[in-house]
Amino acid sequence: MHRRFLKSLATMMGAATLIVAPMVLLAPSAHAAVIELNEDNADDAVPTVQGPGGTNSVTYWVNYLADKGIEGATCVKEDGAGKTWTIPPAPEGTEYVLVTSKAANENALEEGQFPNQVWWAPKAAEGNIVTAVAGKNISHIIWCTVPTKTTPPPSTTPPVTTPPASTPPVVDTDRVATTGSGAGLGLFGAAAALLVGAGAIVLGRRRQGAHR
Repeated sequence: MHRRFLKSLATMMGAATLIVAPMVLLAPSAHAAVIELNEDNADDAVPTVQGPGGTNSVTYWVNYLADKGIEGATCVKEDGAGKTWTIPPAPEGTEYVLVTSKAANENALEEGQFPNQVWWAPKAAEGNIVTAVAGKNISHIIWCTVPTKTTPPPSTTPPVTTPPASTPPVVDTDRVATTGSGAGLGLFGAAAALLVGAGAIVLGRRRQGAHR
C-alpha cells in the first residue's frame, strides 16, 4: 500500500514538471535583447561625400531623411566614440529614426566597404550597441530623432443645445375681471350709485308735489 502511494505521488510530480517546464520556457523576457549594430545588419552603407554639407555634417543626414520622406528630423553628432557606442534614451518627446557610424581611417577600408553604416528604427533604439565597419574605431556617430507621434484626446466639451421657443399665453384684454377684492369694490360702487339715483328721484317727486 505504501509503495503504491509513493509510486502514484512520483507519477503526479512528473506530470506537474512537464506542465510547468513549458510555461517557464514561454515566459517573455522582462527586457528586450540588446542588438549589436554592425555591417552585417546595416540597412544602408554610404560612401564619403566631401564638403560642408557632406556626410560628416548633420545637414547631410537631415536631407538624407527628407529624401526618404521623413521631414522634421533633428540630428546630433558625437565624436570619438571608440570601438562601440551605446544608444542613449531619446530626448523627451522624440523617438529615434536613424543612427549612423563613421569609421576612422576610412582609407584603410577594402574596396566596396563604405565608412558610413546606417541603421533605421527599430534597430536604432535605446540600449543597442553601435560599431563601425570592419571593426574599425568609430570616428563619429550621428543620430537622428523625430517628434513622437501623439493622438490628441477626444474633446469633452458638451454640445450646445438651443431650448425650444416658448409661446406666451393669450390674454383677453376685453374681459373685465369679476373675482377678488376688485370685483367686490365694483359691486359696492354700483349699489351706491343706485341708492343715490333712487334718492334723487324721490327728492324730485317731493319738489314737484310742493309746487302743485
